[in-house]
Amino acid sequence: MVLIEANTERNQRIVFIRSARKTIRENARIEATNPSGIWSFCDGNRDSYWEDFKGLYQGNEETFETKLIARRQAGQKVCALDLMGRGTIFSELPIDAGLAVTLADTRSQYETATDARSGFYIVDGWGRKEEKSRDILSKHTWGNIRKWLHCMGFSGFQIIFCRPIAGFNDLPRDPSVFSWLLQQGYSCLDPNGGELLCSVPRRFSTILMSWTNNVATQRGINAIYVGDVLRVVRKIENPDQLPTNNP
Repeated sequence: MVLIEANTERNQRIVFIRSARKTIRENARIEATNPSGIWSFCDGNRDSYWEDFKGLYQGNEETFETKLIARRQAGQKVCALDLMGRGTIFSELPIDAGLAVTLADTRSQYETATDARSGFYIVDGWGRKEEKSRDILSKHTWGNIRKWLHCMGFSGFQIIFCRPIAGFNDLPRDPSVFSWLLQQGYSCLDPNGGELLCSVPRRFSTILMSWTNNVATQRGINAIYVGDVLRVVRKIENPDQLPTNNP
């Protein structure tokens, strides 16, 4: 009986993910043919990102640029990931390279070339597998992200933003899906203090409050959840994988 229930739950999850991928593909098609973009309101400058995430930082002087500036002053290179975003914040950050993962790359050839000279790139349609490349539920997408890190000579991202706003509406409501995405992002962080900043659907608030308390007290992981946003900091002494029981 337990096995049947487990299989039923797994089958339902597969159906949800397939449905979500169908929606992602349709939105990608619309996005690619609409220069202004269906999610253009999600784009923003540094101040709009800070407005979302400032509650995760303690003190008046610390911001999400604090560690980035310190790293560059020490002569080290810095890179950032904008997940489910277009990387519009990159030009205002003290970074050497940036990667954005979005539904479709609507930049002109000139804009693409200009961004490349600044070290800014977008994951979209690599290897002619366009649907998989736009799908953050696909291992292909995350493989391309890791490939980019390797090619650029980075051990991980010093900062990852995930600020999709309504973009989460296209994904299954199953918390295990969000947990998988969180795990993928964490594994791509620089183990020497890389930070993941993520807007979180409110439906996961109860689970996340419990989870952040558990990983902080039991595993020593710096995880903070405040006002529908999450911050996770990865350090050398932390495990390679986040605890998966929650969220």
